[in-house]
Amino acid sequence: MYIETSKKIAVDNHPYGRTTTTMFSWTEFNPKKGYRIVSQTIDPKTGKLNKPKQGTYYHFIFRQTDGKEIKYIHLNLNGDDRLNEASKFCAQPEVFNLLTEQERKYLYESCILFSKVSMKAQVIYCGSEAKDLIPLFNPFVSAALEGYRNPNENYFGEMVLPIEQIEALKKPNFNPFVVVPHSFEYTKAIGNNIE
Repeated sequence: MYIETSKKIAVDNHPYGRTTTTMFSWTEFNPKKGYRIVSQTIDPKTGKLNKPKQGTYYHFIFRQTDGKEIKYIHLNLNGDDRLNEASKFCAQPEVFNLLTEQERKYLYESCILFSKVSMKAQVIYCGSEAKDLIPLFNPFVSAALEGYRNPNENYFGEMVLPIEQIEALKKPNFNPFVVVPHSFEYTKAIGNNIE
């Protein structure tokens, strides 16, 4: 069972030094930064809440529980295969329906931006031609753009990059990092006055 982003979950018997306490855990969403895990414990001596501990921001974090423990699903959007993985995950109705409209727009927009990054990296580091890549990325970007415009509609299932076709456009033995040897004669640099 998946858990919506902002819902606080209480975890009893959480270790706290030599004793145990109750810990509250939730996911915080920021449309400019992404998702992060936040936890807050109760001080067993005073019974008061401690200051919340905020984790690092990730592109996407979702929580899942089996009733006994909470599992965190971290998805990175950097790369063709990761974009496909995130889209497939978000296409599930049980996930999509728990996302807020703002979260959906953030994810659609992030997928558009990271697909552009992926395509540009393919051109720079693999020697592919942009004119050959654009038709392969267009259906993915078009579906994400429709999703951004209509965030209550699930377009994630239509967002699939054809990895094998994209990989086939890589130039074999392409090396963007060419080493250029530089040499000069030491005596010319300092003159003939060597002592």
